[in-house]
Amino acid sequence: MMHIFRRWGAADVLIAFAVLTLGLTQTAHAEGNPIRLTMAPVSASVEAGKSVVFTVTGIDGAGESRDVTVFSSFSTDDPYGNTAQNTYTAGKVGSWTVIATMGGLSATSKVTVTPGPLATLIINPDSSPELLAPG
Repeated sequence: MMHIFRRWGAADVLIAFAVLTLGLTQTAHAEGNPIRLTMAPVSASVEAGKSVVFTVTGIDGAGESRDVTVFSSFSTDDPYGNTAQNTYTAGKVGSWTVIATMGGLSATSKVTVTPGPLATLIINPDSSPELLAPG
């Protein structure tokens, strides 16, 4: 099988020769087509209700990287969290994963959601006080 390269150089000719004469079947990836994704930040800590913005980088077979955030879809396993474009808004306190996907590839980030400040404190003067026994 012959692979087509965008730019022919000495290394490409050597690879094509090896594929044709030695029957090598390892897949060659054309420059520019991502073969893996990375996500930043890799981990984050955020208060419930606050947001984290992510970026996704695609890395091609030649090791070149480029920002592919706008081409990525985002999701989370936080049952009360939300993703809108590349922004995750924390929901429930705990440890969660934010996932970016693009063209069958994916990258993940671990997010720790901490409690936010107390939103409301209600004191009911009509309630009976609770008596606790010592010990």
